[in-house]
Amino acid sequence: MLSGLSINDFAIIKNAVIEFGDKLNVITGETGAGKSIIVDALSLALGYRAKKESIRQDAEKTTVQAVFDIDQTSAACRIAREMGIDVQNQLILSRQVFTNGKNICRVNSTIVTIQDLKTLGSVLVDIHGQHEHQCLFDVSTHIKFLDKYDDKIADILKEVQAAYTEYIKTKKELDELISYSKDIEIQKEKLVYDISQIQSANLIIDEDAEIEKKIVKLKNHALIYDNVQKAYELIYKNEKSVFQNLQNSIIYLNKAMIADTSLGVYCEKLDTAIAGVEDVYLSLRDYIAEGDFGNASIDDLEQRAYEITQLKRRYGESIEQILALKEEMCEKLSKISNLDFEIENKSKEEKQKKEQYFIKADILSELRYKAKDELEKSVVCQLNELSMPDAVFIVDIKKGQAARAIRKDGYDEAEFLFTANKGYEARPISKIASGGEMSRLMLAIKILVTDNEIRTLIFDEIDTGISGRTAQITANKLKKLSKNYQVLLITHLVQIASAADTHFSARKRSDTQITQTELVILDDEERVAEIAKMVGGVNITQNAIDHARQMLEMAKDIN
Repeated sequence: MLSGLSINDFAIIKNAVIEFGDKLNVITGETGAGKSIIVDALSLALGYRAKKESIRQDAEKTTVQAVFDIDQTSAACRIAREMGIDVQNQLILSRQVFTNGKNICRVNSTIVTIQDLKTLGSVLVDIHGQHEHQCLFDVSTHIKFLDKYDDKIADILKEVQAAYTEYIKTKKELDELISYSKDIEIQKEKLVYDISQIQSANLIIDEDAEIEKKIVKLKNHALIYDNVQKAYELIYKNEKSVFQNLQNSIIYLNKAMIADTSLGVYCEKLDTAIAGVEDVYLSLRDYIAEGDFGNASIDDLEQRAYEITQLKRRYGESIEQILALKEEMCEKLSKISNLDFEIENKSKEEKQKKEQYFIKADILSELRYKAKDELEKSVVCQLNELSMPDAVFIVDIKKGQAARAIRKDGYDEAEFLFTANKGYEARPISKIASGGEMSRLMLAIKILVTDNEIRTLIFDEIDTGISGRTAQITANKLKKLSKNYQVLLITHLVQIASAADTHFSARKRSDTQITQTELVILDDEERVAEIAKMVGGVNITQNAIDHARQMLEMAKDIN
């Protein structure tokens, strides 16, 4: 919902801050007072074309800011988040246009492109009147209006969309398999070669680290052997060895224990120490015995290390990665070997998914053709009530460009054809409908079709060519529409103005230098005066005031 609009230096508006109601908002005022400027300013904030002349005379730029209250589940909220914009329950669309043509667009203080602004605006507001961006000119929206008209269509449409997703997924997998098979022999040869290279190397996990250790030991053989030998001899081999001295210490302590048994605890500790020393000297003895590297060759080890390095450069940073890659390649080779079988099975699956899609799409198409007739009759009925007795409205449904085309929302295409004049053939809306006709046509459609996404509707020139009873019917329909939507409209008709929930008056005021437009929200008494002016002209009589009060009272009873 559009909760507020801030306008600075736009056309003949210097500064304006407008707070809108959530139901029927009406703007009235004399011809040339600048009512439509409000719609033009909002259009600027929604990302539509900016005109240099929109900038107020003597100003360097114009700034328009539109504030929308939104639901967390709305399309606008989802789109904004996809753009990387932080959203809670409010969207603020702002745009600055400079005299040199520069634009600065923001959404919730985040700078965005004009296209981003337009994308968000398209799911926030529908504008109908003399505006090239109204949604009825977009033929792709026509099928959506038809789908929303009949509740039965919604469920089958979801099934069609799900079937479409499944089909596209399967087709993509099939296309990948077919593409993969085109150079299959080359892939086979490469896989066989790479696997044989890794297998013939007979790699062992951590082998490279062990080789490096061996090479270091070989290169430092003399240093290692001499020092280990000396350590071994000091621990065990001579009469003054650590082992012998520890044993002698126990002998002496045992003799002393004859006089003091408390020395036994030290004997126990020495026994433990001797066991530890014995373990060390036995290990060193084995190390010395095995330390004869006469049968090992540094050249062989370095050659093996080089082979492993070469494999790492081609297949992975470690032996673990190389072996893991080999397993992947083996699986891939196995898959390639069975590729023909997989393609055959995937082709059958793709055909099955396609058939399932068309079963659902055919049901959807049948429902659309049934709904088409009902929508045509209902829209014409609404238009007749809106003083368009000769109106013809046709929903022209066609198959996709390719026969039975596969698309997300079914294979049907739809376009609204329309004429308001007797004896004329119904033609595409964009080619023949006037602003007032478009507004009334959209009013008729919106009364019949509820859109859960766009909640704000704007009508400009909806009262063109109507009066009297038709004006009252139009007011009633707008009031009804405002129960489901926020409606903002510009009108010259007293019947429509009387039905407003929120009433604004556009007024011009001039000082010695410049003329400006301001938009004033009217209280109850001010509404009486405004309605009376619309009824009686410049000279407001008591009869006009009484008539205005009567009309406002009658409007309260509109359901």
